[in-house]
Amino acid sequence: MVRDAVLTGAGAALLPKLLVEGDIEAGRLVCWGTHAGPSVEIWALQSSRRLIGAKVRAFLDVMERAFPGKVFVPAP
Repeated sequence: MVRDAVLTGAGAALLPKLLVEGDIEAGRLVCWGTHAGPSVEIWALQSSRRLIGAKVRAFLDVMERAFPGKVFVPAP
């Protein structure tokens, strides 16, 4: 919702690079800098009595491909 507001010209925002990288490359948004905030963890929880769902597995596969070193660091 914040990304959509910024794209319509509502102002500036601090957003994850993963969310706006395509918009920056296409020139729809401009990066004014980065924020060295605290580390962020991504968890996928599921019931231990069930097999992993297809949507959860697909999400985890995308995350593993996007961050092969399992380290989320900002680009220089």
